[in-house]
Parts: sequence; structure tokens; C-alpha cells
Amino acid sequence: MTDKPVVFGDVLVFPLAPKGKDSHHIHNVQWSQGGMSCKEDYYAIPAKAESGSAKGIALFIQKSFFDNGLDKFATVSETANGKIARTTIDNRFQYGQQEQGGAKRFVVYHDKEHKPFQHRFMTTATWMAEEANAEKALKKLGMDGNGTVDALKLLGQNFFGDPLRTFEA
Repeated sequence: MTDKPVVFGDVLVFPLAPKGKDSHHIHNVQWSQGGMSCKEDYYAIPAKAESGSAKGIALFIQKSFFDNGLDKFATVSETANGKIARTTIDNRFQYGQQEQGGAKRFVVYHDKEHKPFQHRFMTTATWMAEEANAEKALKKLGMDGNGTVDALKLLGQNFFGDPLRTFEA
């Protein structure tokens, strides 16, 4: 049975901190918006749907929202394995995914005025394949590719990409 992607109304369950650690992995996201460079720290947290329909969900929560307002979007309970949190997916959350059908969908809870593209939260084999193809094309045009692909990649990542989408009922 294939996991269904997370949808509006799903209840996600996630640990407050992995066993033996003080906090979750911090993922620093950097992007350009309105001609300015922006950056924000997010906790990358493994979650699952309470119904069991989706497992291994990557949940990114803006660090300041998690540290200073967990109770605004989640309820906390104690279990034999430590504290867990539950949150219901609604229009406060956004998502990204590898394919339109929802493959490898991930969830983001943050200030929605932030507009990083989806690829800021994931690295895909697709991008690496595109990078290799770009380097081959540059060599055919007589360019050696030294630094050119990296410069084009940085330019592309800053200004092009798929926006995060807001969950809707």
C-alpha cells in the first residue's frame, strides 16, 4: 500500500525532540524576495498522519514559531516515549512536493509572508540531472563550465521555482 499525501484535515503527530537529543535538526533556508536576501531557521521534524495513511512526512516548522508558540498550532501530550505534539492540517500550513500527484509531499508551518520556493526545502535527483544536462550543453557551446553551472544554478534557485502551496479544504 502506497502512502497517501498529507491533505487538509489530516492530523499530524510528531515528537517534540528525538530521543537523547535536546532539539530537532535545524534546516537553514535562504531565499531572495523583493530584491532582498532572506533567511530563516526551521526545525526539520519527522511526522506521520495519525490515521496512518501517511508516514515519513517531513515537517518544517519555523524555529521561532516552534520555540515561542507551539501551543498556537499544536497540542502536547506525554507518552511512554516522551512528549508528542498533534496538529491538524489547515490553511495555516503550506506544502511542497516532488510531483503534482503529491509524491514526497512535505509540510511547512511558518510566516506565510515568507516566499521561499519548494526546492529550498528539498534536494531532488531531478535538479542534479538538470545540472548535469546544463553542464553538457555549456560544453557543446564551447564553454568549459567552470563556475558557469554553479552561477546559473544560484541565479535559478534565487529567482525561479515552484512556490509553496497553502492547504485548502
